[in-house]
Amino acid sequence: MGGGGGCVIETISLKAYQEKVGDSVMSVNTDTYTFVSSHTIKCYNIEFSKNDTLVIPEGANVTLEETSLTIEKETNGIDRITVNGSLTLKEGSAITFGTITRGANGIVVNSLNGLVMEGGDITIDTIKDGINYDDKPSIGILINKDGSMIQKGGSINIETMEKIAFGIRAYQGGLFTQEGGLIKINTMTTEKVDGNDVGGVVAYQGGTIIQHQGKIHGVTVRGYWSTLVYAYSNGSFDGSSFIQEKDGLIQVDNVENAAGVSVYSSGTFTQNGGKIAISNVSSNNIDYSAGVGIYNDSAIFNQNGGQITISNVTSDTGASAIGMDVYNSARFTQNGGQITISNVTSDTGFTASVVINYARFTQTGGEGSIKVSDVGDNAFGVYVTGTFNVKNLTVSGAEKSDNSVGFVSINTDGVVNSGVVRVYGTAIKYSVDGISEIIPSPPDNNNPNFTVTDGGKYYDTAI
Repeated sequence: MGGGGGCVIETISLKAYQEKVGDSVMSVNTDTYTFVSSHTIKCYNIEFSKNDTLVIPEGANVTLEETSLTIEKETNGIDRITVNGSLTLKEGSAITFGTITRGANGIVVNSLNGLVMEGGDITIDTIKDGINYDDKPSIGILINKDGSMIQKGGSINIETMEKIAFGIRAYQGGLFTQEGGLIKINTMTTEKVDGNDVGGVVAYQGGTIIQHQGKIHGVTVRGYWSTLVYAYSNGSFDGSSFIQEKDGLIQVDNVENAAGVSVYSSGTFTQNGGKIAISNVSSNNIDYSAGVGIYNDSAIFNQNGGQITISNVTSDTGASAIGMDVYNSARFTQNGGQITISNVTSDTGFTASVVINYARFTQTGGEGSIKVSDVGDNAFGVYVTGTFNVKNLTVSGAEKSDNSVGFVSINTDGVVNSGVVRVYGTAIKYSVDGISEIIPSPPDNNNPNFTVTDGGKYYDTAI
C-alpha cells in the first residue's frame, strides 16, 4: 500500500515488527512489547493481536511518521498503549481502535508531554461498558497525575460511546491541552441509572483541560448521565478545571435527555474567550435536558469573555428542558462575554432559557450580557428561585405566544437589578409565581422580588 511522500506502507504484526527491529529497540514479555530506546517508526501499518500491549518507558521517545497502529481486536479490561516516555504522531500517522470495553484504556499517559499530536488521527469505533465510573470506566485516552497530552493538530474521532465510558479523561493532576485540531464524537448514549456516566472530554477529580484553539464536536448526546464536556471533583482532590480561550469551540448539535456542557460539585469552568454553541436541547418521557448545567455545592462557571449560544429548547409532557441551569448552591459569574438563547417552547413540560435554582448568578460589569429571544408557548425566559444580580438582560417573546412568561422571581430579593432589564413580547412579562402578571410591572412597582440598586431600571418594552 502506498503512502504520502513516496512512502510504501508495509503491513506487519507487532510481533513481527519486534523481531525485525530486535531486542535493542523493543523487548517482549509474553504479550507486552516495550521500547527500550527512542525510535521512529516510518511507513508501517502495525497490527496488534488480541492481547498485545505496548509500553513506552520513561526516557524513550517514540515517533510515528506515516505509520498506523491498528488495534481492531476488542480491547477488554487491559491498557493497550502505556506512555511513560513520549509518543508523537506526525501528519499522516494514525492509531485505530475497534471496541474499548470492560474497564479498558486505549492509551494511558503518565508523563509530561507524553502524547503529542502534531497531526494524524486517533480513531475509536466504540467505547462502552465500564465496570464503575470512578476507577474502572472504559476510556479512550486517560491522562493520569504528572501526565499531559497536547493536540496541536489532527483529529480524534469516536463513533459511539455507551454506559460508563469516557473519550478523554484528565485525572488527578493530568493535563490535556488542545491547541488545534478536532475532537468529534458522533453518538453518546446511556441509560438513566446512577453511575452510568458517559463523558466526552472530561476534567475529573483534579484534572485540567485547556482549550486554546481547535474544536470539540458532539453530534448527538443522549441519556441522563451523558455530557459532551464536563469538569467534576467531589472534594477528595483539588478541583477539576476546564479553561476555554479565545479560539476554542465546543459544539453540540443535539442534546436529548442529557447535557451539553456541565460543571459538577467543586469543578470549575472558565471561559476567557471562544464559543460554546449548543442546539436542539430536548427532553421527553419525564426526563431532563440542559444545554449548559452548573450543579451542586462549589461548582463554578466564570465567563470572562466569549460566547454561549443555545437554540431550540423544547420539552414534552412531564419533562424538563433548560438552556442554562444553575442549580443547588452552584455559582455562575459573568464578567464579560455574551449569552444568547433562542426559540424556547414546551408542550406541557417545564422549559426555560435560564434557571437559577437555589443558586447564584452574578453579572459583575457592563460588558457581559444575556439575550433571550423567541420565548414561546408554555415556556419561561428566566426563572429564579435563588439569587440573580443582574446588569444587562433582555427577554423577548415569540410572535405568537398565548401563555409564555418572560421573567419569574419566586423569592424576596431574588433579583437585584443594578443595570437594565427589558422584558417584552411575552404573554406575561414579570411574575412572582410563574402564573400571573405583576400589575403594574416592575417599572412602576417596587416589588420585593424584583429589587433595584445603583439606579437599576426595569422595562416592559423593546425600547
